[in-house]
Amino acid sequence: MHLLEVILWILNVSVALGQLNDNCQHGTLRLVNGSATNNGRLEICINFVWGSVCGDYYFRYYGNARVACRQLGYEVDGGQSVSYYGSAYYGQSTGPIWLNRLYCTGSENNLLDCNRGVDIGNAYGCSHSRDVGIVCPANSCSTGSVRLTDGLILTEGTVEVCNDGAWTSVCDYRWGYQESFVVCRQLGLPATDAQPVYYSNSFGYGHGIPTLYNWRCFGNESSLNDCLKSTSSCYYSYRSVYRISGVRCKGSIVPGNCSTGSMRLVGPNGPNKVEGRVEYCSNGVWGTVSSYGFDVRDAHVVCRRLGHQTPRALIFWNAYFGQGSGPVLFHYLGCNGNEDRLEHCTYSTSFSVSHTTDVSVKCSERVLTDCINGSVRLVNGTTPDEGRVEVCINGEWGTACDQYWDRRETKVVCRQLQYSQNTEGSIFRNSEFGDGDYQQILWKIQCTGSETNLTSCNNYHYRYCYYGRTVGIKCYNTSNCTHGEIKLYGRQSNAEGDLQICFNGVWVFVCDSWWISPNIVCRQLGYQDTNWALYSYNSLFGGNKNVAPIMYIRFSCSGNENSLKNCYDRPYNYYCNTARGFTCSSVVNCSNGTVHLTDGGGDNEGRVEICTDGIWMTIDPGYWNYNNAKVVCRQLGYYDTWSVAITDTNWSGKNERVGYRYVCTGTENELSNCSKYSPSSYANDWFNQKRGGVDCQYNDTKRLLQQSYGNIQYSNENGFVGILTVNTIDTTVTEYLRELNWYYNGNKISNSSKYLINNGNKTLVINNITDEDIGKYSAFI
Repeated sequence: MHLLEVILWILNVSVALGQLNDNCQHGTLRLVNGSATNNGRLEICINFVWGSVCGDYYFRYYGNARVACRQLGYEVDGGQSVSYYGSAYYGQSTGPIWLNRLYCTGSENNLLDCNRGVDIGNAYGCSHSRDVGIVCPANSCSTGSVRLTDGLILTEGTVEVCNDGAWTSVCDYRWGYQESFVVCRQLGLPATDAQPVYYSNSFGYGHGIPTLYNWRCFGNESSLNDCLKSTSSCYYSYRSVYRISGVRCKGSIVPGNCSTGSMRLVGPNGPNKVEGRVEYCSNGVWGTVSSYGFDVRDAHVVCRRLGHQTPRALIFWNAYFGQGSGPVLFHYLGCNGNEDRLEHCTYSTSFSVSHTTDVSVKCSERVLTDCINGSVRLVNGTTPDEGRVEVCINGEWGTACDQYWDRRETKVVCRQLQYSQNTEGSIFRNSEFGDGDYQQILWKIQCTGSETNLTSCNNYHYRYCYYGRTVGIKCYNTSNCTHGEIKLYGRQSNAEGDLQICFNGVWVFVCDSWWISPNIVCRQLGYQDTNWALYSYNSLFGGNKNVAPIMYIRFSCSGNENSLKNCYDRPYNYYCNTARGFTCSSVVNCSNGTVHLTDGGGDNEGRVEICTDGIWMTIDPGYWNYNNAKVVCRQLGYYDTWSVAITDTNWSGKNERVGYRYVCTGTENELSNCSKYSPSSYANDWFNQKRGGVDCQYNDTKRLLQQSYGNIQYSNENGFVGILTVNTIDTTVTEYLRELNWYYNGNKISNSSKYLINNGNKTLVINNITDEDIGKYSAFI
């Protein structure tokens, strides 16, 4: 061996021995450098060495943090919040980066059970500057509490103790009968016959960081908190793995009220054999079944056990018939469908599964019909063109799951129903046409779109679909339109609406997930190029799948085309539910900067429109106030001192789009001379918003004093003088005040007792004015 190799070997051994001093167990987690025990940099032990986890895109958007918190002993299955921090928020590790590109579903109990894009220790594309940190739910449990996990019944399992808000398993060093007596007593169970279990981790490793508590119990204590203990790391130099404490207590937490192996369904009217929450009896206690991994094969075993000889079943997830109260006995049940009892199927148990996942089923006997194998039909629609998709397989009608259903499957069904070759269709998810009484037969069906029969497509046995996810469609035939022809739907004028395009002879809406230049659309519709053509999203003008299919089409344009026909278009099969819209503007013969009023009660009031680039524009209501109103009224030749600025939602949704946001000082002669700010280019941002308007007045001898909270100012030959308070206004002035449309907080005041009282003395009283009202009473809002 060369000298250099010897030196490197010595260094590697030294490093390894130093790292082995961490005394960690392979696969365990810890949080480092946090402000509390429930947060910090996430580290994992691999081959006795602590290292970090990469906080990349995959960690953030998958269920990785939830799995890590669950493994650390925190409750995460009841809706508790779990936070993620990237960019080495809790500092950088000095060890290796062990995990990178993790893909956890969120249901795993250990990070090492998750799928990975690269091998352990492969830090490709990552560095310690991206070490991930997490925050787990605080106070998941009360310190000193105990529980038993991973046992088939509630009276046995791995011993876990709550420490600083998280559950931790207990090392079996010096764990004996006395400690077992105390655990059973603390759980309210008879302690006399308690048995410690500490061989080969009989019930599993438990959760959290295994801890050596070194209990010293006499056996007569009420809880483990009453025993002497000294806490330390759970590691033995002479062992390569942990050994975890367990216990078997005698007795039952609830009196035995059923026979082991019995099964029932608990529905709205109590236990029955037809529909409800699946419950199984174990050692005299009714328990439930988790919906994780539960599919129609498991449901058939349940129904057959309940006496249905040729069962069909509907599956209801997530405690559809309410949450059970016993243990969750079966998790990730894996039956092949032929078993006689659930315990003959493969399954796992997990303490972290809550009753929110309880599964329910509805059992019935199969009803064979004379339907032709492979035939399809649409059911429960308002027209023959739409409905829930049902397919006949082996003489029985069944439904299809919507999870993987897209444009291709829809085209096949419509074509099979004798629609045109180029037919398109709308997709309705989440059982919009109901679930029906038939079980789902097609789960993960994948067509190319060219098949003539749905049963010719691949049907993968992905059976994790459930009640409420039945697919429906609506078919559309071709029409006499020309490919590439466009029109706008839902418009109040020809210049706005959600975009429809003729695609291979079928009118479809264009999905809003892809950018299309508004100018190209407007040019094709015959409008001149302006700076004010814009687009909208989320079906702003009412385009929906009941009118036409919404298709994801990707247009490749340079921006100079006069028509979408000149762009390259490529349809995609993605599901889309909202359409893109456009607003075009016609150039008119108006002079830039001129203003006029529309939609008002007279020629002196209404919505303000200003000519901008040859187009009449409405006014963005932001910053619209008395100063702006003065300028508009002055420009229109009205008396400017008494002008009212108005914003009104009744002026929204008009064809005229919102222009600039104006800020005036009040001294300008024209609105165009005021400062202005550009509006949003999205129609959604202004379409249903208020518009700016004014109420201008002719010359008069009376006026409201600005910000006088109801005071009125009179004029004589010397100008405006004399302020009269509201409590001394006579009848004539009272009526005049109402005529002048006095405003409070943006709303016109009527003869309401809350604000205006015409009492027996014919005086005007404005009551209930508070500090909050200051500035609200005014004719200038």
